Amino acid sequence: MDGNLVAQESCPDLPALPVALTRPIRATASTPRPRGGYLVMLTTGAADGGQRATLAFAWACAASTLEIDSRVFLIGDGSYWAYAGHPDPVAIHGFPRLAELMQDFTDLGGTIYLCSSCDRICSAPPADDPGGWQRRPDVQTLGLTAVISQAIGRATVTF
Repeated sequence: MDGNLVAQESCPDLPALPVALTRPIRATASTPRPRGGYLVMLTTGAADGGQRATLAFAWACAASTLEIDSRVFLIGDGSYWAYAGHPDPVAIHGFPRLAELMQDFTDLGGTIYLCSSCDRICSAPPADDPGGWQRRPDVQTLGLTAVISQAIGRATVTF
């Protein structure tokens, strides 16, 4: 494979991407932006091995590097990623590790919210999980009404 392409092993039907497309870029004055930023809804837990969670946080990081205000909302099975240790083993080929993407996102000023109704209910950690119910320190709980208010004026993307 050409050294300038990134393999897409987890999505074999997609062509390889030029490496330059996988690196952060800086926004320019002509970069189009949604008026209110992005609200990324992550509804998928560990069933797909973290692929959609990785895509969701890669999207959020990309938007943040373009200086677009972005927020991630973990809801339903997506609440699985709110707990300590859960993102750590996820490594999807062609992307940084999920735990690294989550850290990068918050370092870029992004906010991660967890549905308060889903906290400790949806996608509950298994009894033998060492992280258990310990929520990651970078995750804040938020009720559905507050999420709706966050979504007003934002482009919403769901994974």
